[in-house]
Amino acid sequence: MDGIIGRGTTSGSTEAYRASGDVELIVTAYHIEQARRQRRRKKARRDAPARAARARSEIDAAIDAANAIEDSDERKAALQAIDDTSRLRKSLAKTARAEREQVRRRMKHGFENPEPTEIGGRVRAPFREKGLRSDHLGRAGKLFVIACRKARFLRSANEKGFITVQSGRKVLNLDYAWVEGNRKMVSLLRVDLDRCFTSFDELRCLLREFVDAGELPCMPHLVAGDIAPLRRSDRGPDGVWRDSTVDLLVRPHLWFILPAAVNMGLKGKAAPKRLFESVYRGLCNVLLPLGADPNAKAMLVRGKNPLSPWWRSENFNDETFPSLSQFAKVLGKRMRIGLDTLSRMAAEEQSGLSKTASNVFFTAAAKEAWRILREWHGRRDKGYQAALGDRNKLRAMLAKAMPMDIVLTLGDGIVEPRNAAYVLNQVVGFAARRWDPAKADAADGHGTRGRDRHLVDGMETKQAQAVAGRVSADAKQCAAREAVMKAMAAVEASGTPFTRAEVARVSGLDRKTVSKHWRSCEARRPNRCVDKKGGLTPTAHEMERDMDGTDQTKSEIGVPNPAGRDHDRAKVRLVTATARSILPMYGRPTPAVPGPIISVPIETLRAFEAAGETGLSAYAAAKAGVVREKIKQGRPVPWFMTAEGTGARTRAEPQRIGHAPLSRARSVAKQW
Repeated sequence: MDGIIGRGTTSGSTEAYRASGDVELIVTAYHIEQARRQRRRKKARRDAPARAARARSEIDAAIDAANAIEDSDERKAALQAIDDTSRLRKSLAKTARAEREQVRRRMKHGFENPEPTEIGGRVRAPFREKGLRSDHLGRAGKLFVIACRKARFLRSANEKGFITVQSGRKVLNLDYAWVEGNRKMVSLLRVDLDRCFTSFDELRCLLREFVDAGELPCMPHLVAGDIAPLRRSDRGPDGVWRDSTVDLLVRPHLWFILPAAVNMGLKGKAAPKRLFESVYRGLCNVLLPLGADPNAKAMLVRGKNPLSPWWRSENFNDETFPSLSQFAKVLGKRMRIGLDTLSRMAAEEQSGLSKTASNVFFTAAAKEAWRILREWHGRRDKGYQAALGDRNKLRAMLAKAMPMDIVLTLGDGIVEPRNAAYVLNQVVGFAARRWDPAKADAADGHGTRGRDRHLVDGMETKQAQAVAGRVSADAKQCAAREAVMKAMAAVEASGTPFTRAEVARVSGLDRKTVSKHWRSCEARRPNRCVDKKGGLTPTAHEMERDMDGTDQTKSEIGVPNPAGRDHDRAKVRLVTATARSILPMYGRPTPAVPGPIISVPIETLRAFEAAGETGLSAYAAAKAGVVREKIKQGRPVPWFMTAEGTGARTRAEPQRIGHAPLSRARSVAKQW
């Protein structure tokens, strides 16, 4: 028999082959894979007795080895481990047999619902459905199966808020009412329509209008919803309202299938992720007249399962599968609208209110929702903390905490209860999706708002921004020093080479940042090794350059100085007081015999600044006492002197101090 073996998957290509009349058999890649799977299963059944005998021999050998152990405790532990392993294998084998039997019965007799079951708020009578939905929904149905994860990772449920892995068989998991697609490699776009339609045909006609107008690139591929009897009020020709029960398509979900999945995991690129979210917002923006819910998070890839027998589902498109870039090309500017604006537009569209009334009520209800969320977060409510992992639970919890009678008072009576329900639904969804506990902690816990108001009071905007920048830079410098100090201690304790590269690796900072703070952090380390030849021990000038150069915004310990000049004034006062105490021992300076140049480290300066003028006088008296003692002993007194911490160190020759904050101090000292 002649035949063609190819990878044709579309019905169009298959029909073209059949129409030629020369082909009697068409084998696709799907049929080849199915044949391979059946061959593997036959081989596994044929080798089952050999595998069982091999497993029994392994267990017998393990028991003999355990009995050979002399120590009784070890022997009991080994036998107990063998017994636990055997029980686990038996349990897994029993579960596998039960699942195989369920799959066999599902494929032979179909899906069976033996008793009344509540699904989606409606009780379903017992029924039976033969076959698989994926076989009846064409290519889109099979692509939907591929877009879901493997059986051991596929999450599904008959309740919207409790989705988990139900079975180890994919065909059984796809029978549940709600399903979650692959959240790492996403190829499904779901749009939730919060509206009822008379039938699938009405929805198809409405969607076709958007496609013909060029607002949508294609029809949705799969649509899943529930046909339920609902009460509807209609006004007759005589003007009287009459209630009737009509079967309506209730809140269907539209599924768009992408030909190539988007990597939404940690290793995925940012640009495709942003494009995916923008396309989703654009679809919601276009479908707002049909009741699209923009607050239904697209990243969850969770919705009504079109392959489940619990819903009614249809295939609207089995030919066109646009890519993300093609979606973006058609949607255009509609993708640029943010979630906040989109939620307000959805509330206005669904409620039927005017733009002013809808916006005022939306704002008032949103403020109340934020207040409730902040209150729950502040008192660490248990229900709130449990619902943070699932925003659908948080949405239901927030809707319960905002009853309609209380929310209506926020609108000052401008909104009727019937219209307010649509707006409130959008507000609750928007607040539950946008709520960020980390931002609440930053706003409430740290209290960053207005903490530097005393520094910028009365300043213009640019001056206040400059002060805030200096304060922020000082905080970052302190944090960097602390990180370098901790990394130094960790490197020293680990015994690894004490190098800047190693400290940078441990701290996670850049090597330039570590080099910048190296000397100051090394000087502050306790029990450090002092090299008499210099080495890591900084000089006074180096310590000033490193420490004082990065702390110019502080005039006192821990108090930022907006102008950055009080620091210089305090240093001038300190140098002047010291020079006046030492000057009588030298006499007036001459060009041949210059006066003393005094350098003061930043740490010493801060310590005496805290004591005020009394501290300055005490420091000057101490310096004068050191000089007098040297004169009494007949020792030469150098012209350059510096104080380091608790003692004094001298150098034999004068040295120029090239530091800007000391320029005024040097000019004052040269007057004596």
